[in-house]
Amino acid sequence: MTINGLSDTPLKPTILEKVFDKYWGEFQERFDEIIASNPLPVENAKRDEEDVLSEVLTVVRSLDKRINRIEELDNKNKVSSNANERQRMKDYTIQLANMIAHGQSFEELRLLISKTGYSDAEIKNMIAEATNLASSTRIQPINVDMLEQLKVKFGK
Repeated sequence: MTINGLSDTPLKPTILEKVFDKYWGEFQERFDEIIASNPLPVENAKRDEEDVLSEVLTVVRSLDKRINRIEELDNKNKVSSNANERQRMKDYTIQLANMIAHGQSFEELRLLISKTGYSDAEIKNMIAEATNLASSTRIQPINVDMLEQLKVKFGK
């Protein structure tokens, strides 16, 4: 669609062409005069050293503030994540203690532990804590063989 076609009273193509040819020269001439009288500003190639240093210092300070804010947020997330992880380990330890205290099989314990994603050392510590917790509740484990298997597997 053309501008002429969008008009309420479009010109016939032959008339449009004649009008364009007649007035284009005037338009081009006036347009060139306007461009010549309003040149694009040329950037100052040489800047004062103090001005450049001031700008660099402002940018560096701004970046430093942004990095500090990002690091603060990251540290807050890490603290929150560590607290969540400690609570998760505590919850698993309590589960293990209950399972030990109620004589759950070694296979059931192994199944629970294998889903945690913890290292052998972390699992060893959880089992040690769970065993202490189970025995401190004064509920004696029913399955002594299962405890022996855990001790053999994780060394305690």
